[in-house]
Amino acid sequence: SANILIIEDEDVILDMMKILLESRGHNVFVSQDSSVGIEMYENNMYDIVLCDLAMPKLNGWQVAQFIKEYDTVRKRTKTPVVLITGYELDADNIDYKKEGVDFILNKPIEFDKLYKIISDYSTAGL
Repeated sequence: SANILIIEDEDVILDMMKILLESRGHNVFVSQDSSVGIEMYENNMYDIVLCDLAMPKLNGWQVAQFIKEYDTVRKRTKTPVVLITGYELDADNIDYKKEGVDFILNKPIEFDKLYKIISDYSTAGL
């Protein structure tokens, strides 16, 4: 099972992801505030981070950039970050890996795709 941090401000999406991922045996930690999510990240080890793009305070790009820099400074293996968005992003023309994002997942979330991403990107897998 993977330790998963979800940073998402929409209750329904957050609850659904938490329930479905826990039902697959994962340990799920949540924050509805990106600043609090970053504090949680600083104080714990996660196998993967799922973060909404449109968040108050720090958006998903900023969270991903923080995680990338934090891991680099501490010489930790980079934690995979999945950006979740309701916006249409042209992923082919965005160098999102440079920004610290490993995968972009569109809303509504296709959970089979999410499970595969967690399996592929997290060290613990499914």
